[in-house]
Amino acid sequence: MIIGNGLVASALKKYCDRHDVVIFASGVSNSLEQDSDSFLREERLLRESLGKYRKQTFVYFSTVSVYDMSAKFSAYVQHKLEMEKIVSDTATAYLIFRLPQVVGQSDNGSTLTNFLYAHIKNGLSFDIWGGAVRYLVDIDDVAKFVSFVIDDAQRSNIVVNMSTVACKVLDIVTCLEKITGKKAVFKIINRGSEYSPPPMDPLLTASSAGITIDESYTERVLLKYYKT
Repeated sequence: MIIGNGLVASALKKYCDRHDVVIFASGVSNSLEQDSDSFLREERLLRESLGKYRKQTFVYFSTVSVYDMSAKFSAYVQHKLEMEKIVSDTATAYLIFRLPQVVGQSDNGSTLTNFLYAHIKNGLSFDIWGGAVRYLVDIDDVAKFVSFVIDDAQRSNIVVNMSTVACKVLDIVTCLEKITGKKAVFKIINRGSEYSPPPMDPLLTASSAGITIDESYTERVLLKYYKT
């Protein structure tokens, strides 16, 4: 069973006909979201789904930004932590995946990479947090990792961090400049911080799922989805 129809839901469509697993992929995905109604809609649907599917393993997606000191007190991160608690307190069996910034074929203009790509390509100015570090992950690798934890590792009632490679936002911009062949127009703001999501379980890592995470990972992901 899959709840949702976005990027993550589409990548995990093989679980549509599974009756032992519920993939909840209908949450707020914009890390800059401030609208309390959006948060409330997710909470209502989450509680409703947890009440309806009590015997299944319930899969929820959160964010590794809970470890980012410059973002952990934002409305989005606080909301995600609250949703995590609802899941862990309510579900009989659950898996909570804290994901980095997901990259894939999407028209969602609020994602970091789509925002940067569109602004660079169209010559629009934007601000960059000079100290900000982000982790990018290929949606195909998300699907592979989630499937590994559900089907191969067969674990439940845990929180799993999917960590990739730390990358300065400025370096992401530089890579997108090379891809587009255009110079970005931006202003650096003295904000942001570095952080590193800790491994929650040494057996549940990207490499355990057969995913290669190395220094060229971020560039490979950006080239895959933005090179025309």
